[in-house]
Amino acid sequence: MKNYASDPFQFQIGTKTFVLQELGFGDIEKATGIGDLLKENTMKGVEAIHDLVQGKSDKRTADAVMALPPRKVLELIQDWIGLTPGESQTSGDE
Repeated sequence: MKNYASDPFQFQIGTKTFVLQELGFGDIEKATGIGDLLKENTMKGVEAIHDLVQGKSDKRTADAVMALPPRKVLELIQDWIGLTPGESQTSGDE
């Protein structure tokens, strides 16, 4: 039997370490659409990022993430979800 443990995502800002809880599949669906949402309606995109981060972290972490420049926040979310929108992993047989 496989064990799918929920490992938190740890990252650093400066010398401080922060933790975001692992995302569920529904969270990943929301997170992968954030880039498009930001282009269509910046305010709703920012709200989606805030809600996602706030729902999966403590106040200290959420505040630290939301204080980052927008580009860094998007990079962090991509690292967190482990996916890059528009890319797929090949088997290496090609």
